[in-house]
Amino acid sequence: MITRGLKGYTRLLGQAFVQIVRQGKEDPGFSWMEAGPGAGIAGLHSVFFDPEASIARFLRPTSAETLEKRLLPKNARIRNLTFVGVENILYELTLHPNFDEIWTEKNLMETKLTRGDKWLRKKLIIARIAASHPDVIIRNLHGMPILERPLSDFEEYDFITDVLGPFPYSERKLETLYLYWKTLKPGGTALVLSPGDKGTVNFTCEGPRANAWQINEWIKRLHLPDLTASTEDQIITITKTKNGKTHPELEQLIQETLWIPQETKMTYPPTFSYRTSLPPPPR
Repeated sequence: MITRGLKGYTRLLGQAFVQIVRQGKEDPGFSWMEAGPGAGIAGLHSVFFDPEASIARFLRPTSAETLEKRLLPKNARIRNLTFVGVENILYELTLHPNFDEIWTEKNLMETKLTRGDKWLRKKLIIARIAASHPDVIIRNLHGMPILERPLSDFEEYDFITDVLGPFPYSERKLETLYLYWKTLKPGGTALVLSPGDKGTVNFTCEGPRANAWQINEWIKRLHLPDLTASTEDQIITITKTKNGKTHPELEQLIQETLWIPQETKMTYPPTFSYRTSLPPPPR
């Protein structure tokens, strides 16, 4: 999880991600929140690189000092980043003051986290250089689940991403989507990667036409304002069309939907099941 970067996000979230980041690079006021960001590599690498650019030449054998000389004078293209996670992975892997001692070649060989990724140290060095850029503002929120934070902890964001972050692992899925909607600026977008085949989310609608729905199919057919879902790439897209902190349709959905703990399966991510008293959407 910690090695996810711009290329990984581009592959998982597609051209919508690429276009939003490119537009954000041209807007000095653009703000991006990564929910469950790991080491923050995607957001921090976006300070210097285009989502589809190859950074292989920066990962070839070279010293940290050379990397810094090459990158730090560059203009920051993404300037306002918020990272939200329970664990402080961003600090431990990227911002730690003893970074050079922790991430020696010897330690890289000994830790399970880095097997199969010989470029991890360089990726983290680039992220660290971005984090130290004088024009970049970073907020690092950690230590508690995202839904336990007061709304005042968050700013309003142009862009929110959740790639294997809170959404796949929380039983409070609809509330997570609602939080993202609340914290978007009008016109802002959130891209949320749904669990897909692993960690399926089942919604069983009560009544004479009872049926089980995977969450993307369910949301797609409900036609909720500002929420769309794709069953092909498993992405839930939230686009806030107007100002405000209340979404009556989503609030009703939350109130009428009950998580069934005994039906949870500890897959990776977990499989959650729910019951809803709302009528099933038309097929």
